[in-house]
Amino acid sequence: MEDMKWTKDLATGVEILDKQHKHYLSVCEKAYKSAKAGSVDLVNALKATYEAAAEHFVTEEAMMEKFRYPDMEGHKKLHARFLEMEQMIAKEAASGMDSKKLAVKIKEELFDWFVLHIKKNDLKLVKNLDMKKIK
Repeated sequence: MEDMKWTKDLATGVEILDKQHKHYLSVCEKAYKSAKAGSVDLVNALKATYEAAAEHFVTEEAMMEKFRYPDMEGHKKLHARFLEMEQMIAKEAASGMDSKKLAVKIKEELFDWFVLHIKKNDLKLVKNLDMKKIK
């Protein structure tokens, strides 16, 4: 298995974002392992990934609004599409899709997407925040 963990290069320097990123990647790894093992708990594991992502996006979007982030609408659209992808994978799991195929989807469409989003979009967002005003 490829290592599916938060790494220091994903640090944004914003404690709440980093904590939420770590949590999402952790629950995503659990979902991946559940799929690889063909576990009946996969649906619950995917529910946890959805909830972690949704909570994180609410936090980020509140920061974007507070600091009038110039690319807020584009960033929010990425979040909405990601949550749709989460829901689609959860439906596929609930309908009995092959667990090995689901493991690949979780790795590539959830974990890898989220890591790329941190590196490409969230680090850009953080550069636009007034760090003194973040609590």
